[in-house]
Amino acid sequence: MVEPSPSAGGSEGAARVAIAGAYGFVVLGLTDSVLGVAWPSIRQTFGLPLGMLSVLLFAAALGYLLTAVPSGHFLNRFGAPVTMMSASLAAGVACAIYAGSPAFAVLPVASLMLGSASGSVDAGLNTVVANGQSVRMLNFIHGAYGVGTVLGPILVTTAIAASGSWRVPYLVLIATEVICCAGWWAVRRAIDAGRPDRSAAAGSENSAAGSGAGLWTGGFVERFLVTAAVAVPFLYTGTELSVGQWAASYLRGQMHATPARAGLAVAAYWGAYSVVRLLMALPTRQISARLIMPAGCVVALAGALVVWLLPTLAGSVAGFVIIGAGLAPVFPALISLTPLRLGQERARHVIGWQMAAAGAGGLGIAALTGVLLGQLGLLALGPILVVLVLLVIASNFLMDVLAERHRP
Repeated sequence: MVEPSPSAGGSEGAARVAIAGAYGFVVLGLTDSVLGVAWPSIRQTFGLPLGMLSVLLFAAALGYLLTAVPSGHFLNRFGAPVTMMSASLAAGVACAIYAGSPAFAVLPVASLMLGSASGSVDAGLNTVVANGQSVRMLNFIHGAYGVGTVLGPILVTTAIAASGSWRVPYLVLIATEVICCAGWWAVRRAIDAGRPDRSAAAGSENSAAGSGAGLWTGGFVERFLVTAAVAVPFLYTGTELSVGQWAASYLRGQMHATPARAGLAVAAYWGAYSVVRLLMALPTRQISARLIMPAGCVVALAGALVVWLLPTLAGSVAGFVIIGAGLAPVFPALISLTPLRLGQERARHVIGWQMAAAGAGGLGIAALTGVLLGQLGLLALGPILVVLVLLVIASNFLMDVLAERHRP
């Protein structure tokens, strides 16, 4: 893995790299949050059933896996600047396909490209930031992603209100990807200064590949612990994006909310998510990650119950906001606990799998949620979210129990 060195380009270079990374997360959040809010208008344009969004989400999940799993190889071989610039260009082309799509048939191709770009950026940046960083720093960086997810629904809502077209937000996204690409070009020297030589990178890569192949070796407890460590982010991100992708359809289709109100409600969900993550980055005295995870999950469960048991516009919006606030600190806490639960050496490789699982779970479970909603009706969203949060709680509890027995 290639990690930018703070000393590489001096404090100024390190600051520029941090800004580029934060902006990359903002753009990632934008692209992730636009589709769900735009979907009711997209399906109206092409005359599609509700569940067809799942086709786009499955395509994005496949693309994500294709680049997230070998992300360490890409970073070692090409370096972070080239990898991130390529991803930004691919995302820009995919947004152009969305903006000019003459028929729905071309959108799965665009979604596959967007998923591939997201997998490259998400797994690469998360691996770099997570390695040796504090929970506070992880919350701050992921808070930048939250900023993007707040801006996405606002962008779609504003664009549709002003132009009447869902295509306009994708034109704006093209510009953000171009700026992102230029940003990585501007900081390439600061990042490359900390890049190891090619032979060292190759040795590290071969070692990582061998270690990764043996992740599920060892005794029953060790194998099950790694499985649980991958299952938690898979389920967590699936819950997070199931709300993000389907809340607008739920509010417009079941609660008869206007496009503007539905978009603002989704922005409020991501807003609560972002504010909590940024607040978690502020305290001078860090809160234990072991406390953050169960507490956040319990809050998210309360929000899911509100969505289920209070099926009104106000109750649904309140429930979504509570879910966002509860889920916000869970993922950074999970990543920071991984070395403590599995040991530093194994954690280096498990974190890469956790990133891939998070992307696959986020898009895959959101797609499956759409299939279930198409069969059961939109009111099933509340019960589905309750089940998902309970699965996250159960997986995390199992991981804690196994970690106590394993004691790396």
